[in-house]
Amino acid sequence: ASRVYETFVARWAEDVHGEALLPAARRAAHHILHLFREQAAAAAAYLRNNDAAVDAGRARLPAHRVHLVLDNVRSAYNVGSIFRTADATRVCRVVTCGFTTTPPDRKLEKTALGALSSVPCDHFEATIAAVRHLRSRGVYVVALETTEDAIPLGVAPQLGDEGRGVAIVLGNEVTGVDKAVMEECDAVVEIPVFGVKNSLNVACCASVALYEVLRRWGKWESRVER
Repeated sequence: ASRVYETFVARWAEDVHGEALLPAARRAAHHILHLFREQAAAAAAYLRNNDAAVDAGRARLPAHRVHLVLDNVRSAYNVGSIFRTADATRVCRVVTCGFTTTPPDRKLEKTALGALSSVPCDHFEATIAAVRHLRSRGVYVVALETTEDAIPLGVAPQLGDEGRGVAIVLGNEVTGVDKAVMEECDAVVEIPVFGVKNSLNVACCASVALYEVLRRWGKWESRVER
C-alpha cells in the first residue's frame, strides 16, 4: 500500500492541476483499499478456501456418483481448476489419463486451492482403459465433445440416471476427446455455443456439465431447502 501511494505521489507531485489527477487518485485509492481487504482476509480466522471445520464436515458428506475422466488435458492449471470444481460439486473421483498432470503437483495446487486433498484421484495410462473400467461397473460414460451427432447437454438422457451414475470425459484443449475414446463411450454430448468459437475452455466445460448433472438430479432444490 505504501508503494502504491508513493508511486502516485511521485507521478503527480508536479502536476497537481492536471485533468487526469482525480481519476488517478481514485484508482490509487481503490488499489490501496483492495490491498487492505486482501491483508484482512489473509489474517482472518476464517478463510473460505482453507477452513478446517468445513473440511472436516465435508469429509462426512456422501459424494455424488459423478466421475470426471481427463483425456490428456495439457494444462496443469486447467486440471487444478477442474479439481476445485469437482470439490464444489462433491464429485466422487477424478480420473487423470495419459499425460494429464496428476497430484501431487505444485501447479495443480495453484488453481485447486486445497481441493486436491478432498477429491479422490486415480490415474490410467490409457483413457480407453479408464472408460472400459467405468462401464464395467455400470456407470454411464459420456464424452463432452462437439460433433455432428452429439446430443445437447440439457437433454442427454444418459445424465439423468443418478442410480447408475455418470462419468464425463473431458478432452485435450487443442485436439479434444480422442475419436477412439468417443467410440468406447455410451454417448457424446455437447454444450451449445452461440458465438464465433465452437467450444469453451475445458475447465469451464467441466463446471457447466457438472452443475447440469446436479440440476437434473434435483440437487439444486435440496440445497435451497437446506
